[in-house]
Amino acid sequence: MRLLILTDDPSAETTLREPLEEIAAGEDLEVKVVAPLRPESTLDLVTGEIDKAKNAAEERAASAAEESEAAEPVTQAQAGVGDADQLLAIGDALAEFEAEHIVLVDPDDEELAAAARERFALPVTELSAA
Repeated sequence: MRLLILTDDPSAETTLREPLEEIAAGEDLEVKVVAPLRPESTLDLVTGEIDKAKNAAEERAASAAEESEAAEPVTQAQAGVGDADQLLAIGDALAEFEAEHIVLVDPDDEELAAAARERFALPVTELSAA
């Protein structure tokens, strides 16, 4: 099964291993982890001053990809940076990686899961660090 993970919270303590094993239900998983940009301000985003935000997103994605590889069913994990708009980040990732399931780790928008289900017609699981 191909799984797209969107990780947003840089302080998330979520352990991905157990949830991924539950989602896999005995199948192998190929995972793509995307971390959206989180610029310090909208002005930074508009002016293209996103180097710090991009580096932080790359670190979040790489860390989550590494953690996901610890789950037994994960056979391959990729990491990438996505748009600051989480729904757009999901859409862009799905254009390159045909996922069968989306996992949202601490999304900043409570309605993101419903919007993703409606727009992409895929199952969506939300994980929280709390």
